[in-house]
Amino acid sequence: PQSPPQGAGYYNTNGANAYQNIANMLAKQGDTEFSFTCMEMRDSEQSSSAACGPEELVAQTMAAAMSANVPYGGENALPRYDTTAYSRIEDVARAAENQYVLQMYRLRVPVVG
Repeated sequence: PQSPPQGAGYYNTNGANAYQNIANMLAKQGDTEFSFTCMEMRDSEQSSSAACGPEELVAQTMAAAMSANVPYGGENALPRYDTTAYSRIEDVARAAENQYVLQMYRLRVPVVG
């Protein structure tokens, strides 16, 4: 379970899919985007003690947006500038053959100079 979403009242237990509920709400509002974070994170890079799955979480939120026909966007959660992180972001962007991925934001860009 992801603590921040649960703390906000979004539950993915007992067959509930909180992110589908969010996507459906966004679809009803119209002219909205489902924007999510952790696009650069891989499951294999997380500590087993964290019991987290960022790849599955991104897939779940993207699937929810796609099923509700809501454009999907994302951003990186960590200040990473390595090819592994960029590769993961590219994988996410290609996941739906770019049919629903609207944009990706690159946060925490280092300032040189």
